Parts: sequence; structure tokens; C-alpha cells
Amino acid sequence: MNKIIHQLLSLLKEHVNQNNNEMQFNQEEIDKLLSEAALNPRKKDLDSMYFLNRQLLNENSDFIKMQLGLSEFLEKYKHLFPSSPAENPLKKNNDGAPNKLLMLTVSGKIKFDHSHPKFDNPQFIDELLKYYETNENYEMCDKLMKLRKLS
Repeated sequence: MNKIIHQLLSLLKEHVNQNNNEMQFNQEEIDKLLSEAALNPRKKDLDSMYFLNRQLLNENSDFIKMQLGLSEFLEKYKHLFPSSPAENPLKKNNDGAPNKLLMLTVSGKIKFDHSHPKFDNPQFIDELLKYYETNENYEMCDKLMKLRKLS
């Protein structure tokens, strides 16, 4: 049952991230529509995009509440579930040592920006995203996705 709940949590997180990406895309389209001179014929389009974003936000709220409920359930009744070694979100190198650069980045000791040594490395960004998803830090996931699009 523990495994099933963790799979469900993972699916919920994935769906929230997908909704966040869709809302970001919609916002870019809204910004384009707002920058155009002839706004009146586009009011219907704007209204529908705003409505869709509100629906996605409400859905995310429900999904996050479900995640919190499931996490609280697991914590409260952890004595009922056989313990299994949790996957370490900090990926290890080939020699078995934790990736020091990843640890320094997620701890904030090295800022992840254009001057970061792995800024243009998609695999490193994926590792960061996985870490932040595992720790339910969706704000950082969103920032990374925005940085990825800008570069």
C-alpha cells in the first residue's frame, strides 16, 4: 500500500507540474494578446484563457490538498507500513559519492544562474527538477522551467 500511495503522490505532483506549465503557456499567450492593438475582438479569447487558468489553479489546489492528506496519512500510520529504503533524491556519482555540485546548488551555497558551471547542462537541470519535485518545492521547479525556456 505504501508503494501505491507513493505512486499516487508522484502522479499528483506530475499533474500539478503539467498544469503549471500549461498556465505558464497560457500566460504567455495572454501577454501576446494584450500587447496587440486591437483588443476588443480578442476579449473572448482572453476571457477563455483566464477561465482556463482559474480552473487549472483550482485543480492544482485540490491535487496539492490530496498530496498533503496522503502525506499526513503516511506519516500518521507509518507504523502500519513496512519500511523500505527511500530513494535518495541527491543522485550519486559513479563512485557512489553524492554529487557535490548538486548538493551545493540545492543548499543555496551556489546560485543556479547563468554563471553556474552546469547552467547549460540539461541532465543537471533534470536532476535539480527531480530533487525539487521530490521535496515538493514547486516554486523552484517553476523557476528552473522559466530559466530553461529563457536559455
